[in-house]
Parts: sequence; C-alpha cells; structure tokens
Amino acid sequence: KSPAAPGALATVRPRGPPVRPFRGAMAALQAVAWPEAECEDEATLVRKAPSAAARPAKLPAAAVVETEALAAGSNTDAAGSAHLESAARLQAAGSPQLESPVLLEAADEEEDSFVLCAAFAELAREASEIERMAMAMDRARDCEQAIALYRQAAERLARAAAACPEANPDRAVLSRHAGQVLGRAVYLESLHGAPAAAPIEEHIGSAQLSVGEPQHGADE
Repeated sequence: KSPAAPGALATVRPRGPPVRPFRGAMAALQAVAWPEAECEDEATLVRKAPSAAARPAKLPAAAVVETEALAAGSNTDAAGSAHLESAARLQAAGSPQLESPVLLEAADEEEDSFVLCAAFAELAREASEIERMAMAMDRARDCEQAIALYRQAAERLARAAAACPEANPDRAVLSRHAGQVLGRAVYLESLHGAPAAAPIEEHIGSAQLSVGEPQHGADE
C-alpha cells in the first residue's frame, strides 16, 4: 500500500461488508419495536423478531360483531339439534300420547258426577240415622224431641236432593221423602203435645235409593 500523502487524513476501511445507511436505520427501528432483538446484523434481527402470525392481531369492530353472531348461531343450531334428538328418543321410547279434549272433558264430567254422588249419598245416610231416632222418639210419645229430629232429617234430605244430579232418579226420591218427614213434624206440632192419633206410616213411607243406604220408612 502507498503511504498517505502528508497533510491528508488517513482513511481506515473497516473489515467486512460495507454498512449501508438504510439497512442500519431499519435495524435501529426494529430494535426499538422489539427490545429482545439484538442489533448484531440484519439476519439476526429478522431471525429473532417475532413473526406477524405470532403477534395477536386486533380485529375490527365489525369483525368482532360478526364473530359473536356466528358463535350465537352455532349455539342455537346445537340447541335445536339437541332438542330434535331428545324428541326423537322420546318418540322411540314410546312416549304417552295426549288425550283428546273430548276424552278429557268426559273424564272431568265423570269425576264431577262421582263427587256429587258421594256428597248426596253421605247426606242421605245422615238423614236416615236422624230419621231413625225421630221415629223412636215419636213412638215413645216424646213429641218435642221427635219434632226436632224430624226437622233435622228433612233438612238433610233436602240438601241431599239439591246435591243429586238432575238426571239421577234419586233426586226425586229424596225430595219426596223430605216432604214426608217434614209433614210428620208439622202434624205433631199441630197437636200441641197431645198424643198422635195417626200412625207414622200414614205420613212417612219407605224410600229406596240407587246409591247408598235405603231411607227408612215407618214400615221398617
């Protein structure tokens, strides 16, 4: 090498490839954005900098809304599929069929009729017991007790007739027998304590009911 001219600056060439200003600026920017990268050279920076796929990307607002809608739609479809699958399993297992409104209405009417029959039958039974005691007092010439018991029996019979369905023949039987028992009480009251000349069977007859116990008459 030729010696430098006197008075001139000595130029020192660095070993290795020349450093381009543009590439040096890019390396500085990348070092600021990613501190973990070392400013050794451009190849090292490219290798150590995280890729774009690894960095979390912020979705636009419209994309977020669309993603949530798709997720909700998929959940709805899954729920619908589960519902259909459950219905199919129930059908395969032989789920009970619903009865028609006509059958349900007929069943309700039958149940109501049964309740009414039970109600008037119980009232008729109570009336029969009271009437039995009234007749015993009547035969014993205890008119005051007989009158009170006859009226109680007549009241029970009237309630039983009112509770009995209109199509039931026992309704007329109970109503007629209530009038007979009440008539005997009125007759005894008209005597004002005097002995009864008319026998009990002249005013009260026997009554046979289709439900419950028969009503006791004077001949029983």
